[in-house]
Amino acid sequence: MESIFAVISIAFIAMITPGPNNFIVMHCAVRSGFTAALPLIFAVIAGAFSISLLVWAGIATLLAAVPWLQSLITILGASYLVYLGLSLMLIKVTDNTREQKNVLPSSFKGVYLFQFFNPKSLVLIATLITELARDFSALSSLGILLGVIICVPLLCLLIWSACGHLLAEQLKVAAVRAAFNKVMGSLLVLPASFVLWKNLASYFQYS
Repeated sequence: MESIFAVISIAFIAMITPGPNNFIVMHCAVRSGFTAALPLIFAVIAGAFSISLLVWAGIATLLAAVPWLQSLITILGASYLVYLGLSLMLIKVTDNTREQKNVLPSSFKGVYLFQFFNPKSLVLIATLITELARDFSALSSLGILLGVIICVPLLCLLIWSACGHLLAEQLKVAAVRAAFNKVMGSLLVLPASFVLWKNLASYFQYS
């Protein structure tokens, strides 16, 4: 039970704190309403579900055996997050939220595929599997992980989506929305830049 509690706690803290998935559903709720964000929430969960199966099937073992490959994948993902964050910070704000260009993934397919480029998701799932493996069999670990991956992100993303819906009126003001985009963009760029710098050093060390 301690391992399960630890896994749920780790997952909740990681998923409720600011991250790209939270921003994606929040922006969708701001632009189109709470209901419109639901398919994107399910896309996040579907992507995490698929990654969990891949990691459990042995991808984590492969990455551990080939450290430079793990660094390379993380570099690509972090670079993409930096690009998204900078694009969000520099986007031209219009008077109409629906006419404003959306730089974040906004379709089920786009958000699903985005999960495979999100270092936060990859690291989190590998961490959860490692924690569960201490006290449970491989099959039991997978079952618990999938339950956590479905329930915890659903709760966290619904909260962020609701916040976006509640802030929609305030964000109709162009100046407020511009400031909001800059804050959200910086919260993507700063941690992603740190991950990028750290893994670039590791990658060239292995090269």
